[in-house]
Amino acid sequence: MKPGGLLYRDAPVTGETGFVYTNGSAAYPGMGRELMLALPSLGETASAGRGAATGPVEPGPEPTTLERIRSAARLAALHTELCRGLLGLRPDAALGYSSGETAALVALGAWPDAEGLYADARDSGLFTRELTGELRAVRRAWERAGVTGTRWSSYLVTAPLERVEEEIAHEPAVHLMAVNAPGVCVVGGESRAVAAVVERLGAGDALAIDYDLAAHAPELAEVREEWRRLHLRPTTEVPGVRFYSGAERRAYLPTAERAAEAITAQGLGTIDFAGTVERAWADGVRVFVEQGPRGLCTGWIKRVLGEREHVAVTLDAPDGRGLRQLCLAVAELVVAGVPVRADALFAELRRAPKAGTARTGPTLEVPVLPDPGCPPRSAAPP
Repeated sequence: MKPGGLLYRDAPVTGETGFVYTNGSAAYPGMGRELMLALPSLGETASAGRGAATGPVEPGPEPTTLERIRSAARLAALHTELCRGLLGLRPDAALGYSSGETAALVALGAWPDAEGLYADARDSGLFTRELTGELRAVRRAWERAGVTGTRWSSYLVTAPLERVEEEIAHEPAVHLMAVNAPGVCVVGGESRAVAAVVERLGAGDALAIDYDLAAHAPELAEVREEWRRLHLRPTTEVPGVRFYSGAERRAYLPTAERAAEAITAQGLGTIDFAGTVERAWADGVRVFVEQGPRGLCTGWIKRVLGEREHVAVTLDAPDGRGLRQLCLAVAELVVAGVPVRADALFAELRRAPKAGTARTGPTLEVPVLPDPGCPPRSAAPP
């Protein structure tokens, strides 16, 4: 039996690298704090390069939906700067889950005006009164369909997809919002109708999502043009990187029009994250590095790909120990033979201010990792 904390592979993982971006519901208090304390220059570098990282990373005590989306994107931008700068990773592909598709465009530089995007999103009312809060757009759609309701709810459901689809087939105000992995999906809609569906599926197999946003559903058609106009942004070419659409399950090279179409398609319809991962793997992606909070996408990727050759790592942990998780991720990439500059990371950590100086931060024992090109490929991360 392999001892706990030991990472080992018989052979390197060869293939393309994909950066994976999660959505705003993953944001949590304290996220990114440990990383910023240990690597203060990271925030300065990211802020100079992209607006997504300006301001605090973690959400406030009672963040709005838009603030959670913004915070998750900011941490993702920091992780992306860390990966491409200090660690020397070069993505060939970008996969996003829900608002993670927007975060990918921002973090990788396709949409350089991140602060302008979030200011426009706030001013549009889409994230304050139309698709959350008062749910004006949603309620208009429900009224025309003869549905009485004032609240939107969504649940993460662990059940066979066919059974979920059967249960919601006759519920006009309940929708399949996302397919995350085999046997894992998200359903959402009018609160009472969704609760009834969950009860029939088995309440023990469902988890309420604390994220009040009506999206990935036909109700968004009420504000389709406003949604598309918001996401029709000045767009810069990102050489060497293809972006995947979760609604269409295929890659595209972003232009202003094409990116707006992709974001609109996933706003109106079901996200097939599992299918998108399958397509990326078929296209040659073997290394998946999740940017942003929690690491939920990493678990879904592993569930989708199973025993097929791949390595999937997350740079954050929901317990706030982001620095330890970062080192674990780097160790896993090293033993997979991925060319990552682990020595540069640990050298930077050694330069971090020590306890007792003006700024204190977490301490970390820096491990000695093998050269990625030298077998055996094993490492014991901290």
